[in-house]
Amino acid sequence: MKEKTKGNVDSSRRGDTGKIAGQGMNTMPFRVLELDFVNYARQMQVIRENHNAEWGIGKGQRHIPEGLTAGEYLGRFLKTDRLARCVTLVLYWGKEPWDGPVKLSDLFADDTETAYALQLEIRLLDVCRMADEEICSYTGELRTVFGFRKYADDKEALGNFINENREYFTDVSETAVDALAELTHSPELGKMKTQGYATPKGGIDVCRGIQGMIRDGRLEGIREGIKEGKTEARKEIAFSLSAMGMSVGKIAEATGVSPALVTEWFSGKGE
Repeated sequence: MKEKTKGNVDSSRRGDTGKIAGQGMNTMPFRVLELDFVNYARQMQVIRENHNAEWGIGKGQRHIPEGLTAGEYLGRFLKTDRLARCVTLVLYWGKEPWDGPVKLSDLFADDTETAYALQLEIRLLDVCRMADEEICSYTGELRTVFGFRKYADDKEALGNFINENREYFTDVSETAVDALAELTHSPELGKMKTQGYATPKGGIDVCRGIQGMIRDGRLEGIREGIKEGKTEARKEIAFSLSAMGMSVGKIAEATGVSPALVTEWFSGKGE
């Protein structure tokens, strides 16, 4: 499917996806059926309206093409008319595996399968459990968002993913940055949306943004450490950088402490 290999993050569709996943997980096959029906109904409406305009219906005049059957005329749909196929993908961002229904028949009162009943199985993208090969089959911002979300809880793997896919993090749209901040619960990422990290194409250089935050974090950590005589400020910065995928070594360098101390903070022993 061509659409699978490339794509950008659209704010309206992303919002719909989040709403559906949060409120309709247990009825998802039915929700997909509704969306598909609305899509096809809109296409049918456009085709019929075009025929009405072409045939002059409703304007006091009528032009019926030669060879048109009564059924085609009454239905405003020719034998040669075609609909564009609709494929609805369900994006699931959760940490836990999807445990909702995946087939329309899962919602029925009985388990009896019949050839006469409508069959529908949702096309589910369980992002946190997608194989690397599947994530890398996307060449737009979807690869950026999918990979970042999958590895958000594995900081070393996230750092490796960013390095290996650097070209996808050097010109990211503001909408995609918002998605990253929302999906990983890291509001610090949203602070990259400044002129200093803007690209000529109007996007955000996330790689430079993270590097800049490391520099700012180091300075702030030292300043707060001297002022308060405590390590609490550096620890907070360390956790913020960790949430953005920084390795223990990079965090230690940015906060001016040893890697062993950073590891101790993350394990909870330093509290």
